[in-house]
Amino acid sequence: MAGKYGSLIHQARQAIGKLYGRTHGEKSTKALQSSMKKITNYLKATHGLERIENIKPHMVTGFFQSRIAEGKSSSQLGKDATAFRLLAERIGKANIVQKSNAALGFSRSKADRMQPKTLDHKAADTMRINLVERFERTGLPEDRALVAAYDLRSSFGLRAGESIVAHANGKSLDVVGKGGKFRTLPVVTADQKTALAQLKSVSKEIGNVEGKLIPPHLSEKQMYDHQRNTIRSYGGTKANDNNMHLSRHDFAQREKAVGATDKEISEELGHGREEVVGHYVP
Repeated sequence: MAGKYGSLIHQARQAIGKLYGRTHGEKSTKALQSSMKKITNYLKATHGLERIENIKPHMVTGFFQSRIAEGKSSSQLGKDATAFRLLAERIGKANIVQKSNAALGFSRSKADRMQPKTLDHKAADTMRINLVERFERTGLPEDRALVAAYDLRSSFGLRAGESIVAHANGKSLDVVGKGGKFRTLPVVTADQKTALAQLKSVSKEIGNVEGKLIPPHLSEKQMYDHQRNTIRSYGGTKANDNNMHLSRHDFAQREKAVGATDKEISEELGHGREEVVGHYVP
């Protein structure tokens, strides 16, 4: 039952504002909403909170202790932390949530993170041929988008989800990454220029007015699932050293080979810390 100030989840949504959903990807928005529901349910049930602006530091600590006790993964806890930090910032209390995940009681071990992998280039080349042949056979706009997204991942080291929502910004590429973080990537190599030109033409061809690789009849999630399922059906798996994420490893390794610094590579990949490059480059 909502209190006299309205339900906590409603207050939280008002604090964050509608603009978040307009400027962030569908997956990021859904992850935020899910975490926000967990946060506000905990605050109401455990602390009887009625006003969202009255959150205290011990409530934040208690929330993460309870989620850790439930056995939630570091990945999920990270999403919860991103949501809590955003909420705290919007209510003018950014300092109540620790800036590091380790301070909140969780983090992935260095051994878990630092696992560079090598892309099977022959299998990757075969994958692209299969995707082109698939489109030639089906003529479906979502299959045309698969080829363009594949080339974006290869040329820019994008995440799977980023490759379908990235869009051209003049001669640069705008990307919405994890947590809705924006980054603008320079277009330098011949492959990148070709991939950007293809993005522009294909997004128009499939009718996406925002310049993305998502046909109008599909949602972002549906396009992402189509991409993931199709890639897997052609052998794009970890076991075959050819899953979608390996293009990021390959990109980072190629960048390192031509002299890019860890700082430059981490920024291009959309990471905030240079040491993360050790996950991609041996």
